[in-house]
Amino acid sequence: MAICFAILAHQDRATLADLLQNVHHFCPACIPLVYDASGKEQISEGLPAYIYPDGRQLPYGYGTRYILDVMEWAIELALPFDFFVVLDSDALFIQQGFESFLDRQLGSSEYLGVRFRTEPVRPAIDSPGSYMWRNWNRWQRLLGAEHPCTAFNPLQAFRRSLVERIVALPQLDRLRRAVDHTPRKAMAEAVFPTLAHSLGGNPAAYPEPYPFAVAYRPGSTVSVQELIRFAHTPDCHVVHPVKPLDVNHPVRLWVRWNAGYGTV
Repeated sequence: MAICFAILAHQDRATLADLLQNVHHFCPACIPLVYDASGKEQISEGLPAYIYPDGRQLPYGYGTRYILDVMEWAIELALPFDFFVVLDSDALFIQQGFESFLDRQLGSSEYLGVRFRTEPVRPAIDSPGSYMWRNWNRWQRLLGAEHPCTAFNPLQAFRRSLVERIVALPQLDRLRRAVDHTPRKAMAEAVFPTLAHSLGGNPAAYPEPYPFAVAYRPGSTVSVQELIRFAHTPDCHVVHPVKPLDVNHPVRLWVRWNAGYGTV
């Protein structure tokens, strides 16, 4: 089973290289696809990944367009992947076995998201789901669902069959334009869960401890103490966020030392 990882590169070549080494170590059959959104030359050149040829500078948090572009590119290249997974640059693998985990979790589904949920009523808090509800007349025509669904963006996982249906959408170009002209951050957290639902993907949520290991932590990071606990938790393969993006971050050092790859 092969996973195609969609990785958005923002600013740092060293930590991008570290992430790619981490991914190759823990998922040996993986196919990383890097979208260079840094606006800098050579941040991704020569690294062990497919580099999307038309990357453009993107502000942090505006990644919906890159996911659509990389999905379409993966299908155009006829890459032999079974799963397509969104992997943020500040995520890190900590255990082997993610491929078989996905195969089990996606046994009757084609989409898996951290904290996936349906939003049949408008959320009270400001979120991508509430933004969609405020503009639902527009988004419903593009996404074809009765109501929005949401999930945390890192580790959104799709079976290949669902990716193929997404890139074959007749309104794909209109969806791209809508995404490009949406001022709200993190719309990937509503666009793709809603598409998974409307296209019959029977979307599901990651089991615990993923809502804690892969979380939104503004101004904070996974600690070494948390990392060690997660690394001894069965079927917990990834942590997020590991910030700042520093190749000598204590969490990155511990993972390299414990897994026995790279230079500590």
